[in-house]
Amino acid sequence: MNEGSSINNLIRHMQGLDDSQLAYSLRIYLKEGSFGDTPVYTILERNRFIAELFNRCDTTLQERIRRVFSDLLETFDGTNPKDDPEYLFYLASLASVIRCGQTKERLRRWIRQGTFDTWKYGIFNLNSELILATSSYDSDDEWVDFMLSVLPKRSSFKESALAAYRALWQSRGVECLSILPDVLLISDLEDVAFSQSLGYFLRLTIDKVNVETFCRTMIAVLDRTQRPVDEIWIIVLKIEEIVERELAIHKGDLSPLLEHLKVVWNRAVVTWQKLPPPYAYEAFDKLLEVPEKDWQNIRLTSPGIRGAFTFRKRHIIEVTEQDKDILERCEPFFEEISYEEEPLYLTAAAG
Repeated sequence: MNEGSSINNLIRHMQGLDDSQLAYSLRIYLKEGSFGDTPVYTILERNRFIAELFNRCDTTLQERIRRVFSDLLETFDGTNPKDDPEYLFYLASLASVIRCGQTKERLRRWIRQGTFDTWKYGIFNLNSELILATSSYDSDDEWVDFMLSVLPKRSSFKESALAAYRALWQSRGVECLSILPDVLLISDLEDVAFSQSLGYFLRLTIDKVNVETFCRTMIAVLDRTQRPVDEIWIIVLKIEEIVERELAIHKGDLSPLLEHLKVVWNRAVVTWQKLPPPYAYEAFDKLLEVPEKDWQNIRLTSPGIRGAFTFRKRHIIEVTEQDKDILERCEPFFEEISYEEEPLYLTAAAG
């Protein structure tokens, strides 16, 4: 029996079931691979097979499946992390195909509550799968605000950051760039898989909205960002890093954004110079921990400048004579050597 015949047989079988029997049959098939006494012949994964079956059903049966599918989500309690992840993976996948209002609200409730933040099925982070499933539904401003303001603050955000960007892209277009600073802050761009995935989504964004809109939107996002100075510096460095790694084909066209990064950096420096010494050093110290910083010292002849750092050969932080606390704390980073005219400070462990 071929796959088409198996689907047709199942459709006839499902039409003879009441709603409770239909819900039971779907649950058992997704969990165990059997559909009552009806044999299933397919090489497809269970979720893909049900999606194909759903698409072939008439409107009446589709509406019944939507109703019982939302009931399956409502009755899933997720109390067994060892046995249930596969079943939840299938439910999340099908939620983007078998769509209804109750299903959307159930998905959002799970995400808001962080119910499955730590669940995985193989290589899949299940909270990410739930986030991606929501992108198949209309997104209102309240949900977008949650995605932009609440989700990035969770400790589990690193696992679902790319899914959040992709979901916002699919549901709200270029507005997805509003979450990019948060994605960059938790990212390790030396992780090739992460860097390539993020680069792919950014190229999709550029291709869809054009590079001018991408630059203009990203500049607006940076200008309205209110963050500690070390985070602003880190975002600037990581934008430059991802451009070099993954957006080289667009680098020339991205010059307005890259030039504006200097403005953003210098604004942060002005803010940093006004911080009390302990907080100023703390911000400086956090910056030195960033792998993408590519830093080194430079020698300046300006009066009162004891040393300076340049980052990615574009951005400068000066350490003045007034920054005594920072100078003392930075001693491990500098090595003073004699010079005929003026002291030269060299980094002890640049990069």
